[in-house]
Amino acid sequence: MGYSVLAQEEYKIVDEKAKGMGKAVSLYKKTVAEFDKAKPFMPLIPSNYQDNFNTKYAEICKGRDKAINENKTIYFE
Repeated sequence: MGYSVLAQEEYKIVDEKAKGMGKAVSLYKKTVAEFDKAKPFMPLIPSNYQDNFNTKYAEICKGRDKAINENKTIYFE
């Protein structure tokens, strides 16, 4: 979850300063990688925690994809 917060904060900084998208993309990718490492343990925890995990994972993947797409458009504008 710490990586998630870092990625989201970095993305906010990019919105304000209009630079540093590569770092935000990297943090999102690292966050997704850490969530993927935790997936095998999901069946061992209560369902309400699983739901929270799945929701956060979906948000992070959405943020990662958005950051990647915005990073691509920066170089083509």
